Amino acid sequence: VLPMPVRLLLVLAMLATIVWQMGMVRPGRDTGCALLAAMLAIKSSELRSLRDARSLLGFALFSPFAAFLLDQGPLTTGLAALAAVAALLALQRLAQDEGHSPRLPLRGQLRGVGRLLGIGLPLALACFWLFPRLSTPLWGVPERAVGTPGLADSMAPDQWLDLMADDTPALRVQFFGAVPEPAQRYWRGPVLTSFDGHRWSRDRATARRPAPVVEAAAQGWDYQIDYEPTDRRLLVALDLPSRAPEGSSFDAGMSLRSDRTLSALSRWRLHSAPPQRFDTDLSPYLRRAALQLPPGFNPRTAQLARQWRQEAGNDDEAIVRRALQWITRDFSYTLETPAAGRDPVDDFLFNYKAGFCQHFSSAFVVLMRNAGIPARVVTGFAGGTRNRIGDYWVVRRMDAHAWAEVWLPQRGWV
Repeated sequence: VLPMPVRLLLVLAMLATIVWQMGMVRPGRDTGCALLAAMLAIKSSELRSLRDARSLLGFALFSPFAAFLLDQGPLTTGLAALAAVAALLALQRLAQDEGHSPRLPLRGQLRGVGRLLGIGLPLALACFWLFPRLSTPLWGVPERAVGTPGLADSMAPDQWLDLMADDTPALRVQFFGAVPEPAQRYWRGPVLTSFDGHRWSRDRATARRPAPVVEAAAQGWDYQIDYEPTDRRLLVALDLPSRAPEGSSFDAGMSLRSDRTLSALSRWRLHSAPPQRFDTDLSPYLRRAALQLPPGFNPRTAQLARQWRQEAGNDDEAIVRRALQWITRDFSYTLETPAAGRDPVDDFLFNYKAGFCQHFSSAFVVLMRNAGIPARVVTGFAGGTRNRIGDYWVVRRMDAHAWAEVWLPQRGWV
């Protein structure tokens, strides 16, 4: 057994190594798994009796589950299963030695472990069916939720590439009554109006303006959303929410924001309906914000928009239709895009003509603004997958989406 000063030095070295590797010590999955592995290694240096050995092996049974929390791949699952079986075999042998029982051959010991697993598996399956399956810990924000890219107050080229491969649930939705059609399942998040040539951002001064007057359809959808914990206050609702639930408020873009940070799993009851008319009276301030463009960027896009304006006269809808037809005919969807240059919209529209929702929405809004049509980028999610067992819908981070809205006379935002 190591003397006390040596054990204290080992503990301090363990903590220093974790801080050095992780940059900080924050309660959560990764920190907990690192501490578990380090304490397991240190515990093995102070074995004195069979009781210590049993404690060590019981402690070791948590390691396979910790590894499974970090990775659920087939290799990790197989190694974790082998480690759990080895720990159970060792515990069984210790029990035989302590009771002075004759040692069984390996095959007999494996049968004993199999009986233990046979007892435990039905209990595990019962827990799987009877208890809610949350993707986040009960104690707060998961490791991946803090600072996760995607739905934020800004959007830049290629910012969502990691998000598009992340199948972590972001929302769980239960409808009461009618369910919207796939084309209507757009989940509205932050509205971005400020553009610096590369990055779109939410203009806080504009967002603080009063919420617009919306004439909603008579038929809508009642539903509740379970939000996974994040470090933000952004709320997402089916487009278009008809009222803000208690504890939240609308901004000028009809996006919902919570009055507090969503640091724990939260549930919100909402009602949404398709808008018949959406802000048909656009104030001069909001018009300027929806036409803002930085000087000196994307000159080819500006030239094309001026040409279309000369040909269309005052017909804004004709310009919108022409842009949609051009993009539908000549552009393709891909996640493999080159790095953004100085004029990312020019590059997208005239060079590679391929990208994903960030590129399409950004380019369309810049083109419309250059033509004198108020426009903005809306971020959120699109789609969702139905869980038939639980009768709810799951919207994942990889469902993140961005689309464009333009303001047309007599129609408002469309």
